[in-house]
Amino acid sequence: MDEKNIQSELAGLKPGDHLCMIYGTEEEHRSVVVPYIRQGLEGNEKIIYVADASAPEDIMAYLAGDGLDGEPYIGSGQLTIMLSRDFYFGRGSFRP
Repeated sequence: MDEKNIQSELAGLKPGDHLCMIYGTEEEHRSVVVPYIRQGLEGNEKIIYVADASAPEDIMAYLAGDGLDGEPYIGSGQLTIMLSRDFYFGRGSFRP
């Protein structure tokens, strides 16, 4: 999917929607993650990003590389980036 199509798909997401992307490269991952998070933050939405293959530091570096300082959003609670093991197992166990 090219960047224009990605932007169009992201613009169509509504509050409460979830995004699941299957990607083959770090660049494909970054090409969706950064605009997705940026769009939500600029729309004053709460963003919870559950990191699995990428560490939270990687996601913050992606944002910084796009000129977005994520730290103020983390500090305000608008942006939360956590590891999947903490998300799923923080309060018991995850049973699909």
